[in-house]
Amino acid sequence: MNKPIIGIIAKHDIKSERIRTDSLIRDEVKQAIFDNGAIAIGILSANDEIQYTVDDWVKCENEINKKEIIEQIKLCNGIILQGGNSNEAYENWIAKYCYENDIPVLGLCGGQNSIVRALGGTTYRIKNKEKHNQPKENFESIIYFAS
Repeated sequence: MNKPIIGIIAKHDIKSERIRTDSLIRDEVKQAIFDNGAIAIGILSANDEIQYTVDDWVKCENEINKKEIIEQIKLCNGIILQGGNSNEAYENWIAKYCYENDIPVLGLCGGQNSIVRALGGTTYRIKNKEKHNQPKENFESIIYFAS
């Protein structure tokens, strides 16, 4: 039996005290995939420059290195867009690509915002910040893809 392969869209983590930028895949996301019998792989941006954006992500679309991202996505049975405080243009583009190509996609928190933006919606910051950064127990059981 072949295990499904789930791609996790890496986030960029850049902090003022760091000299370099790191690609980030949250442990609780990848672990939930493994715990549910699938294989997790990271989907990485091939761009060398971070393009943070919100609802106007389309203005950066021509700068996204799409060919390399598509090659990575084609290895997967489904895609997870991680949460986070910021989104890059490539995350929104991936959500749109998955929708247009009938690829299962799950957005967690900020990843859900990427899906909304990809489909032409607008996102708003919520006032009840206690809903953010909850422990993995709150979402690990929903990460499931039908094969």
